[in-house]
Amino acid sequence: MNQQDYSPDALALRKAKLRSEITKKREELIKTANTLLRPDPATTRAEQFAATFSRAITIADGALMGYRLVKRLGWLVPKRKKKRRW
Repeated sequence: MNQQDYSPDALALRKAKLRSEITKKREELIKTANTLLRPDPATTRAEQFAATFSRAITIADGALMGYRLVKRLGWLVPKRKKKRRW
């Protein structure tokens, strides 16, 4: 093994290079995720309305689906017994 490869200065330099590579890769991943997951910005008023309406319908659908799942699978969660007040 070469002793110079593991000197503190060489290790610090390699660590700095690796950190810069990691930050570059992270920024690339964020940019890629944003382009894949975010919808294109609406340019006209009609597109803005359609996007807002679609988002509202999606939220309502999710809420109703959650309600149906809770109703259907409610037997999995034991019900709390009411305390009697005397």
